[in-house]
Amino acid sequence: MVKMAAKLINCTKEEQRSVIRFLWAEGVPGAQIHLRMCAQYGDKVLSRRIVYEWIEMFKNGRTSVTDAECSGRPPTATTTRNEERTLELIRENRRSKQQSLQWKHPSSPAAKKFKM
Repeated sequence: MVKMAAKLINCTKEEQRSVIRFLWAEGVPGAQIHLRMCAQYGDKVLSRRIVYEWIEMFKNGRTSVTDAECSGRPPTATTTRNEERTLELIRENRRSKQQSLQWKHPSSPAAKKFKM
């Protein structure tokens, strides 16, 4: 086993998926990949099942390690227009709280829910 200089405490799923892809491409078996990742990532490691799922996806030709886009609600509503509107609301009243801004902002779920 390879001795690691330091454990990686902060890591992303994409980082771990990249490690899986790299080691798989070198011909390292799935069990060994997971074992090496456990040594490096500790309790933040992806599960053995997920490691094997990603190995299968790479075997089937997948090259990307990022999550596929999903239908439904977008992960964020950040746009230049929304940012400008939020700054405008803050400038109007510097003592505004997040909750009150939420009701005034047209793209917030709270404002949309009660919009007539």
